Amino acid sequence: MEDVVKDMGQPPLLSERTGFVVQLLSKSAIKVKANTTYEEIGCVGFQPEFNRLEAVVYIKQPIGYNGNICSSGSIEYVRFFISLNGGSTWQDQGVAKFTAYNIPEAAKKRLEYAVTLKISPKKKFCFNHNVVLARAILSWNLEPPANDPNFMPPWGNVHDTHIQIDPIRLIPIGEMIAEAKLKLPEQIAQVVDMSKLVQVAPKKSLTIAELHSIYKDKKVEPHRFGFKMAQKMISDPEFAAGLVAGIKGDIPQLKLDWSAILKALSEPDGNTIYEELECVGLNPNSSELIATFRIKRSSGYSGGPCTNGSTEYVTFWGDFDMDGTFEQCLGTTNVTVYDFDDIPDKGLEYSVFLPVNLNQYRQSCQKGPKVARIRAILSWNKPHSCSKPKEPPFWGNAEDTVILIPPGPKVEPADFSPYIYTLCSVNVCTIDQSTGQATGDRPFGGNIWITGEFPNGPAITVPDRFKYKVSVRPLDQPGTWQPLTNSFWITYTEGSVFGPTTTDNILQEVDSDGYYTYREYGTPITGNWRRITGPDRALALWCTSSSYTGRWEIKIEGLDTLTGLTYDAGIQVCSKGYRQNVIVKLDQVPPSVVLAITEYERPGEPGRKPASKCDKFRLGDIIYGKYDVSDEHFRKLTLSILPVDYANGVQVDPASRTYYLPDLVSTNGESGEWKIVTTNMKPCGFIVLLEAWDRTIENCDADGWYSRTSVGFCLEAQAK
Repeated sequence: MEDVVKDMGQPPLLSERTGFVVQLLSKSAIKVKANTTYEEIGCVGFQPEFNRLEAVVYIKQPIGYNGNICSSGSIEYVRFFISLNGGSTWQDQGVAKFTAYNIPEAAKKRLEYAVTLKISPKKKFCFNHNVVLARAILSWNLEPPANDPNFMPPWGNVHDTHIQIDPIRLIPIGEMIAEAKLKLPEQIAQVVDMSKLVQVAPKKSLTIAELHSIYKDKKVEPHRFGFKMAQKMISDPEFAAGLVAGIKGDIPQLKLDWSAILKALSEPDGNTIYEELECVGLNPNSSELIATFRIKRSSGYSGGPCTNGSTEYVTFWGDFDMDGTFEQCLGTTNVTVYDFDDIPDKGLEYSVFLPVNLNQYRQSCQKGPKVARIRAILSWNKPHSCSKPKEPPFWGNAEDTVILIPPGPKVEPADFSPYIYTLCSVNVCTIDQSTGQATGDRPFGGNIWITGEFPNGPAITVPDRFKYKVSVRPLDQPGTWQPLTNSFWITYTEGSVFGPTTTDNILQEVDSDGYYTYREYGTPITGNWRRITGPDRALALWCTSSSYTGRWEIKIEGLDTLTGLTYDAGIQVCSKGYRQNVIVKLDQVPPSVVLAITEYERPGEPGRKPASKCDKFRLGDIIYGKYDVSDEHFRKLTLSILPVDYANGVQVDPASRTYYLPDLVSTNGESGEWKIVTTNMKPCGFIVLLEAWDRTIENCDADGWYSRTSVGFCLEAQAK
């Protein structure tokens, strides 16, 4: 196990780190490139059964993250890409993020976080091995731009790996016929619904005789492919005696030395020649432990993707008092793996996830950070015993890490108060309750996802016991509480101790009393469990409209259907006051934009002359115009020339203006003059494009409300 408890020491490059935001906003040259002093992607894995791309990120320093856990900290972004052709082209899958904080040097631990992104990869038939290249780009405080797989972050790194996409389970009839290279008679093709889905045949498990046959020339040891049979022999001495005596069917014909196999398996030592656990982290957004492991060989996994393959189990433990004893088993999860003849040189990386209930260990941010050690043990084809965190598996290994338990209220066992945690992924503690705006003076607008939980919900073993009501009211004008009654879809994942884990969608609707049903309950260690995974911990979707402006207040209340008791929202302690209800500012209006061509100046001729849109100009002319952008929460405007290739590098002056540094434009926007020096441009028809964004977090998108307008002109060659 890697030593993750060593003293991290004083971080270098701190001055470059603290000056990064100023450099970014002032458009100064950023000399730092792919620096991993402070954060680094350790591993990237894929859970093919749930289409989850996951990355484990190392937070390596005690400071350098813009504040302690009572602050808004800083954002670590991870953007994922996949390539179906070995890296020649890439498909952007989206971005995930988490918040990192300064953790006092007394902690002296490297912390490991995880992020998750659900994707929709193209699936194939099981006999077509679907191995693709995945890329993750980690970037501190600067979101990696979309559709740019070659982006090199100043702080962070790029991590590539190969992943396996799960085979298709439901096949369109048309696709099946095309794969078989068949042509239907015309009269049949006209009446058959080619989009109709058919279920593939159930997979089968290979017998030990079949495994012996396919592995005889692949150097897969008998105590590997005979592992399941040997485990049965160990647990059933009577069966073992009969097998060794040669009275159990055709198995003795294989001429396997079962005594040698049993001896080889008698002393587990954590054999990692086939698979190895590499990273473990906590996804703080979904309260899930994530583990990634590497499949190293092409054979030895009980068959290819058209079979049942074999199972990799990961069991987790927690050391919550940091005394070196992993006193709490947190549960076991698993994923199916297969043989692949064309496995890449560095193998395939997989991931698994396990929901955990950490609420009993949380503490307010004022009490400082709460960290815990986590141990994970990877075990092939046999779950590791919860009672043996110190014992190695035979096939697999152990990995230790340290996580930060997100700060929050420590809830008493009988308290079933609900809590609101985020609005559009913005932590409610970072929303100014006097203005209702998020960090950066940002209001909200459009559809707003409200997330949270009943902290004691995971301790309950009965599903759908709790209900909740979300209400809103205006504050800047007279108004009463208005319960949300709209329906919305969510994605949930559920499972049991060792049973299958499944995912599905459900429509959340209010009952006759205006209550939604709370869908989360249980943990893997207590039995059955369910979590809302899309969006994580979603409670409500508030669909605001143009009439919803100004400051609004949001509240939540809970109902225990078993006892009939109702609960007000719990109180969260934040760095600036408390949060029970949440006040937000709403802005539904995009920026107003006006653009005009007003004058031009020709070399050799005195003064400026009037001009307007669609006029013709000569190369070398200087074209002038006016722009006007107004908005209550102005953020940014840009002026550009299209088509870019004919502009030949010439830009509008100014090319952009922003509310933030370096320009510090008023929150209401500005009017100004622009100009274009056309000397180096090519003759063509052009447009000047004005684009403007405000600071609103609209529909949970950080870009803001958007407007654009343009004016055109023609540029001719100089007269001879």
